[in-house]
Amino acid sequence: DNGQASFARVLAARLTQDAAAPLLERADFIESPARALDALLRDPNRVVPAAVVLEAWSRLARNSPDEAVARYRALLERMPTRKDAHELALPLAKGLAWDRKPEALDYFARVPSGALDLVGREWWARAAMWAGDWEEVRAAIAAMPPKEQADWPWLYWTARAAEQQGERDTARTLYTAALAGDNYYSAMAAARLGERVVPRFEPMPLDLAKVETIAAIDAFRRVRELALAGMRDLATNEWHYGYSLLPEDQRLQAIHLAARWQIHDVAVAMATSHGRFNDYTLLYPQPHEAEVAAAAKLTDLEPHLLYGVLRQESLFRTDAASSAGALGMAQLTPATARETARRWSLPTPSRADLFDPKVSITLGAARLAELRERFGSELPLALGAYNAGEAAAARWLPPRETDRDVWIENIPYNETRAYVRRVLWHSLVYRWLETGQPQSTRDWVGEIASTAVAR
Repeated sequence: DNGQASFARVLAARLTQDAAAPLLERADFIESPARALDALLRDPNRVVPAAVVLEAWSRLARNSPDEAVARYRALLERMPTRKDAHELALPLAKGLAWDRKPEALDYFARVPSGALDLVGREWWARAAMWAGDWEEVRAAIAAMPPKEQADWPWLYWTARAAEQQGERDTARTLYTAALAGDNYYSAMAAARLGERVVPRFEPMPLDLAKVETIAAIDAFRRVRELALAGMRDLATNEWHYGYSLLPEDQRLQAIHLAARWQIHDVAVAMATSHGRFNDYTLLYPQPHEAEVAAAAKLTDLEPHLLYGVLRQESLFRTDAASSAGALGMAQLTPATARETARRWSLPTPSRADLFDPKVSITLGAARLAELRERFGSELPLALGAYNAGEAAAARWLPPRETDRDVWIENIPYNETRAYVRRVLWHSLVYRWLETGQPQSTRDWVGEIASTAVAR
């Protein structure tokens, strides 16, 4: 049931021919959906379980929506019930929306609103805003459950749709409501209202006596020693053990201890588990200030932007390592780090060097500066490229001038879409911490050109 075709073939090899046949058939549909569906369409007498066909169809629609469009009508004739019709249309609508194809709306129209799942509802709205069909945007949001409609993203987009349709008073009311979000969408709403942003600072209560009591507990003393020895995974495991032993009234104070010891990822994770997001002095630390300042000077990037990227990439863990092979605070792969160092005439880093904050911060800043230049100083594009790769960001260039917020909302990778929004917000917070002044987000609005490529 996990779509592991190769494992299905291993199992099939141990079964009789009759018992293996369904497994092998399903493996074919998983591995080569276009070929398997074509074979099915050529044989009007062949019977394949609907679940197997729909699984293959969903894979094809997700990975090659244009190929799916070419087969849609023929397959629909083989699966003619009303339920089958929308089960074919919905995956195709999503796939086309992820590729930002205008035909997506045609296929969303073939799905009853009650048959839309959460992802379908959201991408119906995104496809409509990409097409500039603001009436359809409002229809898609109206089809969402009330709780989802009230979430910050859709409150903002309801306001945008109202504004685009000339309902300025309604838009202003909704934008004003969105200001309470204290996030990317509230900052976007402020830009639309022509207002500046002041993050809503809510310090967590601090009881120094309790913090000192926690620091003296054996488990936490071990945490401290392990962290100082650079054994962060063991330190984190020991932290969770010690934390589990704390009475409820001390757990919030343990967050202050993690921040004091510069175990920033633990501090942020623990604060999140308590629903505490707005103690910006505690949860937005600025470690390695000299290295960040030097990297900013070298690359002509703003320190608050670099801090925003580092916070999102690694929460300042110097030993961070991702499943994709990205290493260090700035999360660069060894190959990208070497290529960047060569272009900037910097020493060639070894794998171990990427765990050195100075090396990681410098090369991360250099890479981001390259991407910003590559994409015509369009920061959202540069951030998208930093997270998902330069080739992906180039594929996502709009076919025409497109509003920045619409472009960001239509980034097809969930992780990258969230990444761009969060780094923009993090950098705003860091700039506010640096200056103490209300922040303008006017440069967040405007348009991304289809030619936003420097070379």
